[in-house]
Amino acid sequence: MLNRFKNIFRKHSGIEIADTLDSMGYFQYADPSDVELLKQEISNAYEAWGMISSIHALENGIHYPKDYRLYSLDNEALFEQGGYHKYLAEIEPTTKKLNISIYVEDELEEYSPTNGITHSLSINGVKYRIFEQFRDFSRAGTIAAKKFIEIINNVLVLQQSHEKVYPIGSGTSGQLIFLTPEQFRFIYAVYPDNDNKPLPLKEWARKHGIR
Repeated sequence: MLNRFKNIFRKHSGIEIADTLDSMGYFQYADPSDVELLKQEISNAYEAWGMISSIHALENGIHYPKDYRLYSLDNEALFEQGGYHKYLAEIEPTTKKLNISIYVEDELEEYSPTNGITHSLSINGVKYRIFEQFRDFSRAGTIAAKKFIEIINNVLVLQQSHEKVYPIGSGTSGQLIFLTPEQFRFIYAVYPDNDNKPLPLKEWARKHGIR
């Protein structure tokens, strides 16, 4: 399989990359009528910018990617009050496709000038601490994104999903993507720009100066 990855990387063909992702089940959740357009989008974005891309639709007030994989994740909006609920709702089209249950309860969001930010919640009975008297607001969005990725991946593991989520970029232009291990290894190998491709969470965190 490594030779297969090297061959595709050498050719730099967007069409071959789209076809390989298709063979790996990348478009398995998409409506069959959308697959060719999604493959063309993958091909064009790779050849033009070396980036992964999708086509989005609007349903019931929610924008979602037609491949059910690539989502916006504005790190700053995620950090704001209600941000976790917003993005849990936004990825719901995919969690439904994966038959993943996400039930949120016991959420606590508190702020004071003295004690900073405290934020915790429970998902499916598991409690997660996001911030505990946190005051370093310059890094808050990045840390909120890292915690969000960790939480979603733990939810996926606990429900025995073969998919994981990976971060792409940061700040207001951050994204996350649902991938199988095989799909991730392939994309990581053939996409050239570390700023615009999914990274392992530890690598992403180091790149953005957090632990």
